[in-house]
Amino acid sequence: MTILAAMRRLTDAYNTGANRVVLSVIEQSGPPTVTVAASGEGAPHLTVTLEDTLICMRARDALDIPHATEFRLRSDCGDDATAAYFLQNWMQHL
Repeated sequence: MTILAAMRRLTDAYNTGANRVVLSVIEQSGPPTVTVAASGEGAPHLTVTLEDTLICMRARDALDIPHATEFRLRSDCGDDATAAYFLQNWMQHL
């Protein structure tokens, strides 16, 4: 899915700007799923799963507080903007 590719591009750009690997990306098969994790053991993470037009987001922040939200894909919002929304929202809680 192109939203998952956009998330990879954004995390790669973030790591490049930081001059180190801060965020890692793991893609899984089945329903398209990507997990983005901050560096370190037990670090905060974000998992996004796409099922048709439904986006399921599960995350843990820096205080180990879980968050879960479901969204519907919007035709007026591109893949890059959607990926940026998920990452920015999650990173504000790091």
